Amino acid sequence: MTDVAGRRAYAHLEGMPPARLLVGTRDDLIDDSLLLAARWQQVAPVELDVVAGAPHAFTLLDIAVTRAARAAEHAFLDRCATQARAGATAGAVS
Repeated sequence: MTDVAGRRAYAHLEGMPPARLLVGTRDDLIDDSLLLAARWQQVAPVELDVVAGAPHAFTLLDIAVTRAARAAEHAFLDRCATQARAGATAGAVS
């Protein structure tokens, strides 16, 4: 895509929460995902998971790598929720 305004990789990211990005090496959008991860890292923590040989939308397939990716996503969300609860508790004590 040559229209920079239409690329999510160039979105305004200030104030964004932590993120987890998942992309396969055979995904046509891998360059956008890598760029977005690099830009996101400048404003918030980001986990980037690049899956060797995986095509676009591979997470729709019920295969081992997808199950591992889902487990990693759940662990990421659990960590974020735990950090948010800890921050809310610390804020309430102040």
